[in-house]
Amino acid sequence: MKKLLALFFLISLSWQAVYSWPPQADATIDDVRYVLDQNTKTATVTCWLWDGTGCNKYNNVEVANIPDTIEYESEKYRVVGIEEYAFYNCKQLTKVTIPESVTSIGSMAFYGCPLLTTVLISDSVPEIGESAFGDCTALQFIRLPYNLTKIPVGMFTGCTGLMSITIPQNVTEIEEMAFYNCSSLTYVMWNARDCKAYDFGSQVDMFHFGADVEVIPSHLCEGISANINGIPGNVRIIGDSAFYNSHLSALVIGGDNVLDHSSLDYSNLDSIGTGAFANNPDLMIVMCAAAVPPRMGEHVFDSATYSQAELHVPFKSKKAYKAAEHWKDFLHIQSIVEPDEYTITFQNWNDSVLQIRQVPRDEMPVYTGETPTRPDDDEWTYVFDGWEPQITKADDDATYVAVYLPSPKEQALEDIHTESTMPAKILHEGHIYILRGKNIYTATGVQIK
Repeated sequence: MKKLLALFFLISLSWQAVYSWPPQADATIDDVRYVLDQNTKTATVTCWLWDGTGCNKYNNVEVANIPDTIEYESEKYRVVGIEEYAFYNCKQLTKVTIPESVTSIGSMAFYGCPLLTTVLISDSVPEIGESAFGDCTALQFIRLPYNLTKIPVGMFTGCTGLMSITIPQNVTEIEEMAFYNCSSLTYVMWNARDCKAYDFGSQVDMFHFGADVEVIPSHLCEGISANINGIPGNVRIIGDSAFYNSHLSALVIGGDNVLDHSSLDYSNLDSIGTGAFANNPDLMIVMCAAAVPPRMGEHVFDSATYSQAELHVPFKSKKAYKAAEHWKDFLHIQSIVEPDEYTITFQNWNDSVLQIRQVPRDEMPVYTGETPTRPDDDEWTYVFDGWEPQITKADDDATYVAVYLPSPKEQALEDIHTESTMPAKILHEGHIYILRGKNIYTATGVQIK
């Protein structure tokens, strides 16, 4: 038995040597404890006491203003990190300021701080550990650093007071349960350029996109009854079912205000995934400022949307949308901003410009120049016969080209007629002439001679 106890004691000593806790703390300054590295002259914030139930059991620190550098025994040390459990279970902690010198925040670093309301983190921090702010029930707002690339597992789990969150530009992944049980989270500002989707929960009622967003991931806003501010002009891709069943009444692509048409002047949107805006029965206005109609998957919109909603597109792209696959299924396609007048061009047969007029919207264009002419050639004379296409009320820029009725010269047809005494059809420049004896007819039976 004594041998077994001795063996257990030796194993215990060996385990403590390898897994000693806490790491050696060398300095305590303004109620914050640091580990110092003499070689690199750096300091790391560490935990207080560990008694088997948690860190900082005896720590009454209320405000932790962590500096860029500390001075200890006449030596300066740069503060570069906050270790795991550094402020775990600090019952009195209300505010933390983290400087630019810090590049990492360890797992559970601020877990279980029930009075913590304010956390200020500099943009230099690229990495935050799992559950770093978990169960901080009083935390209402936190500004995440610009350089953060991942929001890890459980980072804000149980933060029942958290009301809003901004996802930084460089975040590419939000891991499972990052915002689990954040029951007060109602506002999300999504700035991530290209990030995997995360289910924030149906309680979110306001979801805004930042100007730098390039990809809206699949299913991101599926099923949430949120006010969407619009899809920024830099967005290139909208994923499958991104806004499926999101209770949208208006959709703006390329601007942020459905009433401010002047802001809808560009969009880089290239493709929209299958079902992206399906099951939004109240969707009545769709505005897309992309000059080239984006590629669309299947069932992007419901049939009811295609039939009832107004599609507003750039004025100069209206014809392209009316011809594009799926977009042409909208029954009501209008210009985002209808001009007061349109440019109407009248051209001659050789593409020379006869007249350019500015015609008020919905008025009938009228050519006011001299009657167009076309020179005769060896076999034909040409008589002005109107415009192609047929002139209609001005609802777009348009070009009309003069068309002419060709009349065969007598000598030319006589020469042809003498070659045969039988009736003959003659095709010349797209017009058919029929010779019967000495009579010449058009293809529609109109006698020319």
